[in-house]
Amino acid sequence: MADAQAIATENEAEDFSDLLSDAGSAVENTTKDLLNGRFRILVNQPLPELSKTLAQAYAVQDIEKAETQAYALIFSNDMPYRMKGIEVQKTAAQPAFLRCYAAGPIPLSAPAETRMVAVLEKPTGRSLKQIVEEKGPLSERFIMDKILRPLNDALRELERAQINHGCINPSQLFLDQELKIAESISMPSGYSQDFHYESPERLLASASGKGSGNSSADAYAVGVLALYLARGELPFKHLEKKEWEETILRMGSYHAFTNNYDPSETLSDLLRGTLNDNPRERWTFEQISAWMDGKRFNLILPSVPHDCSRPYVFEGKEYFSYRALAHALFYNWQVAKTHLSATKLVRWMELNPTSTTAAEAMARVLRVSDSDTNEPALKDEELMKVISILDPYGPMRFKEASVNIDGLGKALAASARENNTQLRQQILTMIETGLPGFISDLLDKSHNSLANKTLWQLQKLRPVLQHKGLGFGVDRLIYTLNASLPCQSQLLKRYHIVSLQELLLQLDRMAREHLKRSSLIDSQLAAFLTSKLEITKELRVLELAGHPDLVLDQRLIMLKLLAQAQQKMNNQPLKGLAVWVAATIMPIAQKLHQKSSRELLIKEIKQATKTGLLGTIAFLVFRDKIFTDDRREFLRVKHLYQYHKDSIVSLQDDKKIKRSAVLMGRKASVTIGYLIVGIAMYFAFDPYMSF
Repeated sequence: MADAQAIATENEAEDFSDLLSDAGSAVENTTKDLLNGRFRILVNQPLPELSKTLAQAYAVQDIEKAETQAYALIFSNDMPYRMKGIEVQKTAAQPAFLRCYAAGPIPLSAPAETRMVAVLEKPTGRSLKQIVEEKGPLSERFIMDKILRPLNDALRELERAQINHGCINPSQLFLDQELKIAESISMPSGYSQDFHYESPERLLASASGKGSGNSSADAYAVGVLALYLARGELPFKHLEKKEWEETILRMGSYHAFTNNYDPSETLSDLLRGTLNDNPRERWTFEQISAWMDGKRFNLILPSVPHDCSRPYVFEGKEYFSYRALAHALFYNWQVAKTHLSATKLVRWMELNPTSTTAAEAMARVLRVSDSDTNEPALKDEELMKVISILDPYGPMRFKEASVNIDGLGKALAASARENNTQLRQQILTMIETGLPGFISDLLDKSHNSLANKTLWQLQKLRPVLQHKGLGFGVDRLIYTLNASLPCQSQLLKRYHIVSLQELLLQLDRMAREHLKRSSLIDSQLAAFLTSKLEITKELRVLELAGHPDLVLDQRLIMLKLLAQAQQKMNNQPLKGLAVWVAATIMPIAQKLHQKSSRELLIKEIKQATKTGLLGTIAFLVFRDKIFTDDRREFLRVKHLYQYHKDSIVSLQDDKKIKRSAVLMGRKASVTIGYLIVGIAMYFAFDPYMSF
């Protein structure tokens, strides 16, 4: 019987293959290595000097203008890129930007995938780093006129577009006749930034977790750049990143960068304004412009970071600033949980009369007692909040994870890319414990509009993480927080799918090849669909609510998702995909017990595939009456079958038959006896009953 069912299933698959012969297919761009019909990407001519961490550079041939000096960047398919930055560089008015001639996804011959490609103006001249290494310090007038002024104007244009550059440093700035700024569109903001040029609030975060940020980070980098160009080198350049972090937090940015260096009075204003560790007090590009126009601000000398006159001692080291202590706690997580004294910490913070709010917040989080002996160890959630109270402008931190609120999406995408499940779980723990909202409450809500947007998305999607059904969980969150991330399904990853329409058309094209060997039941595919469709409630086939085995069936849920996606795309017929979906749900139809109902439903589904409308297939399959009637009839037949089966078993039992025969004989004898007695009595009394 099982073999017969397998043969039937195979025959159904063959029938669906036949249906594909009638199915059309959306037109696909098969021209490889050509962007906009003009720029030919020379994939056999790499340009490693212009490549980035997440994008490889190649030579380009401009078919229309052979003299065009350009190069191509082929983006990675597993991390989001900066689409808004691409649009700005296409239309930028400032000459300091490398012009983006064209950008878009195209099929490539190597790798044999569709990738996002951007064709950019090729920088000429040498990088500022090369110039300084050869010539040494530059004059302040040259720095101001030839470098800072065009750079500041360009960064102001980005600020107006509400994005930043995120990678301002001497290696990314080129000087020939005029200044040119290297691109930063192929990766998240600050992903490959030299850590010396990163502001403290972003320096302490992981590369993927810095967040989109704002222009404040670029203003800080401008200050560091000016000092480097004027000084000819950076102090403490031999330090590793962790050591540099500790130096910045101990000395403060201004004092760390001007160590053993006395800047001029003019340059001093710029450095004191831009190298401010408080992002709210840091100079903007407008103030930098005013400084270049001759305005003198006479800013006071920043003080070394001291929040308390007495130090807090942790692991044998003295800490005078909250931020430095937070950093030490993060890097010594397990020790901090068991050795940090809540009572001592709160008392130490109360010594600072200007931070009573922080001390009160700390007292609410920690279980402070009258004695600092035998205090219980801190929980992970408590330590997370302790670090955030000490450094509210810094990133959220938990064990190895260090992420700014607006960097959550990129950090999760990076953890998936690197298959780092431990880091992913740590980030999710921060979200689930409400740490982003806790930090937001410590700060002014308007501090970072991008962080506020992320907070709103997290609040809306928090239930999504708790749903375990198809299309939900962390994968769904990653797509929602990263709009430019292509679908990561193994079926579709090589095609660079970023919209519902692209997804549906590509699946339609793939149907003929993948009908028999690939399943549509794919968690990444489902998560991409629920994200683009903005579905927040767990999916159920409510039309079949009376059938527990069907209401959460993943095949039916995928049908429902794809049907909704097609409806959103104005029901463009997709005959190939319709056949693929029909083949996916066919085992459900084949489970109908009544042959006539089964054959009718299969016939209707096959007929519906010819329309190319998934909604029509869904309508046919989501009819409760079909399955209810089939189950009722099946139960009736099942009970009847059991009755006859029991009867047959009884008739096959000789002893039971003999016992039944004896009983029946006795009953018959009694009945006959009573009958004879009755007849005898009738005849005996009959004469007396006649009148």
